[in-house]
Amino acid sequence: MPSPPNSGSIGSTVKFIGLAHDLIKEGFEIAFVLGGNVASLIDKEKFKYYHCKPPIYNNSYVDIHNYVDFVEWTGMADVPYVEYATKRYTEIIRDFKPDLIFTQSNPSACIAGNKERISVVQFASTPSTPYFEANKAAGDRLVTNFNGVLNKYHLPKLDHVCELVFDRADKIIVPSILELESDIKDFTNVQYGGAILNYSEEGKDTFEYEFDQRPLIFIYTSMGALPIKMYSEIIKDAFQDGKYNVLCSTGFHFQREEIEASNADNIKFVEYVNINQIIKRCSFVIFHGGQDMMLTTVLNEKPSIVLSGNHFERSYNAAQMVKNNLTYWMHVSKFRPSKLVEIVDNHFNTYNRKALHNFSEIIKSYNKNKTCIDIVKSVLSNI
Repeated sequence: MPSPPNSGSIGSTVKFIGLAHDLIKEGFEIAFVLGGNVASLIDKEKFKYYHCKPPIYNNSYVDIHNYVDFVEWTGMADVPYVEYATKRYTEIIRDFKPDLIFTQSNPSACIAGNKERISVVQFASTPSTPYFEANKAAGDRLVTNFNGVLNKYHLPKLDHVCELVFDRADKIIVPSILELESDIKDFTNVQYGGAILNYSEEGKDTFEYEFDQRPLIFIYTSMGALPIKMYSEIIKDAFQDGKYNVLCSTGFHFQREEIEASNADNIKFVEYVNINQIIKRCSFVIFHGGQDMMLTTVLNEKPSIVLSGNHFERSYNAAQMVKNNLTYWMHVSKFRPSKLVEIVDNHFNTYNRKALHNFSEIIKSYNKNKTCIDIVKSVLSNI
């Protein structure tokens, strides 16, 4: 059960797709639960799939200061959605009869799993815990949106929304490495899984975009810091007919029809691209600070710029990368054509190759998704 929002949940879905491929090889039976645009990624893979309507998110640009802001913006905390999703998940659980529910940033999935007494494993990171400073500041906001449903099913009430994505799981797997997420290492239900990615696509040469020999920049800004129309104009003005090729993925953005496409041969805007199929061709990456993109760039030792905006999780990831000399963290105010080119040029020539290589080796030590699968097997063996 990946995170259900349809703008901002590609990373969660792709992570589970990669893990599902490897679990099936180990003899597991898998079923996905998702809905909306992102579900097309599941359908393409031909996995067993149950439909659940996604929440209705807020079609506006807001600062996301903490996890409570996030669930509010995405619609996951709306009472009608919590009631619907919990009921729908319960129906699916009773039909599929799983031994384990694996989810990420999906509060209603945890409620349904606890209700049906099915073991719940969650992907979670420091910024989604109740103990993260920004989340503590949110207090008990929105708990009543969930407590009504919890009371209906005779489950303990919440003191903090984040309990549903951290405290109430049987196991938390951090889809990262200790060196980038040490703040929660002492929790007894927490283990580190390394970079959980879609390694099934690794090594496939399926690059379908026509570019010349100029260095290729991959850009993925996702939802957040800037309106899509604005950043597409900036990208076009910065790189059109310049010394770099640019491939920009918009994701399933709610305003993607407003994109300012470029007629230049060296710039292409696409809705979705599988980063694992193109990363070897990239010379540079500009991204939003999401965890999966962070780990992919580091694993492949690519210089990068993070444009996180005012977003609690992405800013946390950017800070961890900067602390370890793994990226350049760019303020939104600098995201203008001349400054963008200047920073790319400078960082492209001065980035810390040794730091990227050392962290890449640490990620590789987790043996792709194997560590995560071993944790899942351990949980199942204790049921």
